[in-house]
Amino acid sequence: MSVEPLVSILIPCYNMGDKIYRLLDSICEQNYNNIELIIVDDGSTDNSKNVIDSYHNRFEQEGIKLQYIYQSNRGVSSAIDNGLKYVNGQYFCWPDADDFLAPTSIKERVDFLEQNSEYGLVRSDAYLYYEYDLQKPIGYISRKHKDRFKVDNLFEDYILERNIFFCPVCHLVRTVAFKDVNPEMSIYHGKKGQNYQLLLPLIWKYKFGYIDKPLCHYVIYRQSISHSDTDTNYHKIKFKYDDLQTTIIETLKRMNLSDMDFKRYSEMTYNKYHLLKMKAALQFGEKQPFLLHYNEMNGKRPLNIEILNIFIKIPFALIIIKTMNQLKGQLKSNRIVRNIIDRLTKQ
Repeated sequence: MSVEPLVSILIPCYNMGDKIYRLLDSICEQNYNNIELIIVDDGSTDNSKNVIDSYHNRFEQEGIKLQYIYQSNRGVSSAIDNGLKYVNGQYFCWPDADDFLAPTSIKERVDFLEQNSEYGLVRSDAYLYYEYDLQKPIGYISRKHKDRFKVDNLFEDYILERNIFFCPVCHLVRTVAFKDVNPEMSIYHGKKGQNYQLLLPLIWKYKFGYIDKPLCHYVIYRQSISHSDTDTNYHKIKFKYDDLQTTIIETLKRMNLSDMDFKRYSEMTYNKYHLLKMKAALQFGEKQPFLLHYNEMNGKRPLNIEILNIFIKIPFALIIIKTMNQLKGQLKSNRIVRNIIDRLTKQ
């Protein structure tokens, strides 16, 4: 009987002692036997290590090889970058420590890639749950959108976040394909955006498979619903977007793009985040940042209404009108804002 290909499961972990057990249980319950588990503890100060240590005997019984790496707290991108050096598997994935897998998750994704050699990676659908009820799914992460079946020409969709989903637990990557586009097996140490770094180079060159089954479980936590402390004012939102923008640009720089393609996609990235920061500025009544981002965009190219429609789920003109009504004294006489409204409402 042939030996199953080794799968490396790389888990970045920071203070997940009260959640990681679900993922570890689900890995032990897989109907796939050849698994290497790489856990990078990013300086946890809780009982994460004790929880992981408690699984040693079970891992041995299941034939799961465990590598536990501890580092000082440097963020999830650094943890993944560190863990990539330990990947020995023919395939690898990088689930968040607070999500978990269906029992056939690894096998079905491996089978897909084994049977479709032209694909560099595959993703599956996932059930969504609220943390207080893990027995009752509330939906699918794909939203069953028609575009979920796309297997190529996805690069721009991922930059623009157009009908896609970033869910690490749903992905499985062919390691030789990843080494082809990232020979150093290394990513930039940004605060956010590690999924862009792992996926964009692969999507640029390889087909991206999709399995229309919920092979993973994605948990929505109360802290995520309330946006924690990241969305409470314009400056925190801007900081988040600045970091994501930098990460994507750094990823593009590391790819083997032509000058024309690099210019196109870097400009697309800058425009995307100018628009999102404009929206945030309007949301919090920050007039000067709004005008700054508008002028930055207009200095490069005319405002692209199609891109506005992609990013702003609520029509952008309605946001501006609503905000102007709230900020009558600040914005009612501003010529540039009136010009934006005129341009948008004429489309």
